[in-house]
Amino acid sequence: MVEIAQIFNNNSALVNLGNQKQAIVKGKGIAFNKSKGSNLDTNKIEKLFYLNTKGSQENLFFLMKDIPIDVVTTTYEIIDYAKQKFNYDVLDFVYITLSDHIFGSYQRFLSDTYHESLVPDMSNQYTTEYLIASHGLDVINNNLEINPQVASKYVL
Repeated sequence: MVEIAQIFNNNSALVNLGNQKQAIVKGKGIAFNKSKGSNLDTNKIEKLFYLNTKGSQENLFFLMKDIPIDVVTTTYEIIDYAKQKFNYDVLDFVYITLSDHIFGSYQRFLSDTYHESLVPDMSNQYTTEYLIASHGLDVINNNLEINPQVASKYVL
């Protein structure tokens, strides 16, 4: 069991892991009818995002002021993928900038004001980054429930 430090919504919460360590947990109904200080059933955890440094904890609280938790956890999932699959090194501020970028793009997509990027295709020059971004787009479409057929005319 882990203790809830803060509930974001029924499906996500910030938890204390002990030794001053924290993580974001996601899972269907994981925080439903729970309160701060309650214990979570670890069997309900579908995804776990560690906040390993003081900087990452501060970034999370900064993000939570203006960006929905689904966008924040989507960002963490993409960055975790880059770190684990490609051993890609990122600085802590990337969590803020990428969350802000995804959220802004998502808002423009929902309001039908998003315009296709004019940046030329550089996938051959930046293969690793392209693979991370490609996977990231799949994560965004899945987590934010975007229909890929509708979104195919856009590049988030």
